[in-house]
Amino acid sequence: MTQWLDKAVELPCDLTAHPPALTAVGNVFEGHSEALHHVLDASVDCIKIIECDGTLRHLNLSSQRAFGLEKGESFVGLQWLNLLPKEVRSRGRRALQAATAGKRARFAGKSVLPGRGAEHWENVLTPVISLDGSVNAILCVSRNVTAQREIEKKLKISAAHDALTGLPNRKNFLRTLQRMLTKRRHPDDQIGLLVIDLDYFKQINHLFGHEASDLLLCEFSDRLKSELQGSGIVARIGGDEFAIATDIATDEASLKTLADKLSTVAAHPFLQNEHVIKISISIGGALSRGEADRQQDKKAATLLKNASLALQEIKSHGRGGFRLFRQPMTQTVDRVFHGLRVARDIVDQDTVQPAYQRQVDLLTGKTVSYEVLLRWSDRVGGALKAPGAIADAFHDYHLATRLAFLMRKWVFRDAKQCLARGGSLPPISINASPVEFMRDDFAETFLAQLDEFDLPPGAIAVEVTEQGLIEPGPAYALRALRLLKDRGVSITLDDFGKGYSSFSRLLEYPFDGLKIDHAFVKNITLDASSHAIVDTIVSLGERLSLTIVAEGVETKEQSDMLTAMGCRIGQGYYFSPPEPAATALRIPPC
Repeated sequence: MTQWLDKAVELPCDLTAHPPALTAVGNVFEGHSEALHHVLDASVDCIKIIECDGTLRHLNLSSQRAFGLEKGESFVGLQWLNLLPKEVRSRGRRALQAATAGKRARFAGKSVLPGRGAEHWENVLTPVISLDGSVNAILCVSRNVTAQREIEKKLKISAAHDALTGLPNRKNFLRTLQRMLTKRRHPDDQIGLLVIDLDYFKQINHLFGHEASDLLLCEFSDRLKSELQGSGIVARIGGDEFAIATDIATDEASLKTLADKLSTVAAHPFLQNEHVIKISISIGGALSRGEADRQQDKKAATLLKNASLALQEIKSHGRGGFRLFRQPMTQTVDRVFHGLRVARDIVDQDTVQPAYQRQVDLLTGKTVSYEVLLRWSDRVGGALKAPGAIADAFHDYHLATRLAFLMRKWVFRDAKQCLARGGSLPPISINASPVEFMRDDFAETFLAQLDEFDLPPGAIAVEVTEQGLIEPGPAYALRALRLLKDRGVSITLDDFGKGYSSFSRLLEYPFDGLKIDHAFVKNITLDASSHAIVDTIVSLGERLSLTIVAEGVETKEQSDMLTAMGCRIGQGYYFSPPEPAATALRIPPC
């Protein structure tokens, strides 16, 4: 900002090397040239010629106006420092001392004149050298930089605040929260933190438009500030996410009380453009842990992360209400993150290995079909692992569909090899996770892969859970299953009797069979209710001409009781564990 000042007074500090220039300057300053005064008066910058003792020799018109001097008022002999505001005189004095010693100096100044408000100045003092090498006078050039400072101030505020609501942004919030944590009177004094999310805000955007949504956010932020009444800081840290840090809600009970109040405040209708909008909020909370906190510089970020984890926890189990952070939530996140990372490695390295579990005729003991189960090989130890560790990957569309694609690739390859050897191949059931129906292309992708291996549709069956028929795309699921059915692919409803089970879907969807959930089979010989449920499902299947498979059969007693009920097919460790293709299908490994 002050480069212009260096150029504005390009007088050499040591003029002894430039005699003509030195003589000209000396004549001008010593003779008080009228021509020079006129030149200086034309400048918008404030230019002052100061004696080495600090008294004024000359002020141009801009300087006179800046100091508030009346036209014609004498200034010669006045102490320059006395004309400066008290708060900047010490800086001016140091600069003057440096200039009288032959060095260029600069300092920032500020002036306040009646009716003009505060003005900011950048000042550069340059010594003028006489023929004998001594300092003859000081040339001080000052420029009004108030406009630049105002711009800088606005940019600083803008960088620290949300443009829509005027609230502090995330970076500003974390900085303030860190100060609150650092300035606690006692290390065990706690700070309460809430992270607030507006439920279904995207739907509000779609229904009422962005203008109404923006007004709602502004009014909501005002309500938060009003409720807090200066006893903490409110910030907008995301699109529809707000954060509150307070030192008055410092335990679980008081933090929940505050969260409940905020929920009540949010529940009052918002009137926006003749629309009445009602919302609910989800709130995650966290408390600082005093001496237990580590890494002082990361306390604020850790506290915000913990509250966000609590918010995520409540959103994953439905919306609305308050939940306080607990340490196991971190373990859950770590487990999910690790599982997703492992799943990506499985996909990238193609370590999927299908395992086949027999489904047998309970009367004859013969294998009538297989269910194929996902296994994957550990590159380090080579052991086969069950999919429990990567369960969360089946809630991620991209990971779930890539895993399913690889699984089908190996199953179809195994089936093709088995048929190529002239062997008989009972139908193989493949599970489809609910998330695979998120897009309307499941059946097309499945059938294209089936055609690629030139397999008859009857060789493959698909198992779906009722969750896949409800979320995320029931219309997509119905169309996909009907298309698969039309191509001869058998459809089985898995885990029947558990969760969402609805008889109406047995009529709506093209099912060929039902699988009784293992939880009922497990207790069939011990619990009368489980016995009754299984008996009912078997009877229902017979009347609807649906094939019934009991899964999770582990004992002879369970098998015998199922047979007595009329169930014809069983699956479980009593008959065989899941086995690789080399064992189950008699196919040599690759």
